[in-house]
Amino acid sequence: MSSRVTQKSYKVSTSDPRAFSSHPFTNAPDAHISSALSQVGLGGMGGITAVSVNQSLLNPLKLEVDPNIQAVRTQEKEQIKSVNNNFASFIDKVQHLEQQNKILETKWSLLEQQNTARSNIDKMFESYINNLQRQLDTLGRE
Repeated sequence: MSSRVTQKSYKVSTSDPRAFSSHPFTNAPDAHISSALSQVGLGGMGGITAVSVNQSLLNPLKLEVDPNIQAVRTQEKEQIKSVNNNFASFIDKVQHLEQQNKILETKWSLLEQQNTARSNIDKMFESYINNLQRQLDTLGRE
């Protein structure tokens, strides 16, 4: 990207307002901005100050905006909304599964307690059967 720099130099006389004049300073592309010069006349009156203006700074900026950027941004926003909705749905599913897990843990705990009670009954029946078996053996020997 190349740009053309145009500078103009203006001389202003404080002693005579009609002494204003403009002169082209340079039209070279690699020109540098000149520093302001100050000259003081007799007794400090009538000083002349050189002012330089970079014309390229006065021109509006040419910002070329890709027309597809707005479409891309809109598409990205829609994608973000979609991902956000999927994430919210995923969080809801996880919370639901956590609740189901708590319910299953409670049921499992109750079933384990019932199995413990059944195993105690099994031991009582085994003991009762063994006792009857001994009594039967004792009666069979007599």
